Amino acid sequence: MPWPRQRNAPTEKEAKKLLRQLLAQRDDGTLATGRLTLSQFVPQYLEAVRGRNVRPRTIEAYREKLDKHIVPALGHIRLAKLPKAIRTAADRYGELLAPTSDKTG
Repeated sequence: MPWPRQRNAPTEKEAKKLLRQLLAQRDDGTLATGRLTLSQFVPQYLEAVRGRNVRPRTIEAYREKLDKHIVPALGHIRLAKLPKAIRTAADRYGELLAPTSDKTG
């Protein structure tokens, strides 16, 4: 996750403390992460799904459901403002979509 702006600390101890604070803010949903809205994120999401060798019709079904149900209701909301539970679910699903190494052979 990109940080909203660069932060500096004069010592390693203070840097570790700052890191803990930023991670806690990220985890409780109070760390602002930019201006990207849900509707702006949808194409990135669909591209990630496409990269996982999902059938074109499945991607089309996802797009239809997003366009019909999700984007009209939540599309204007910045990702940083979505409730933590929704972001957590999206993060977990994103981990499932992450490229995996080929362990055959």
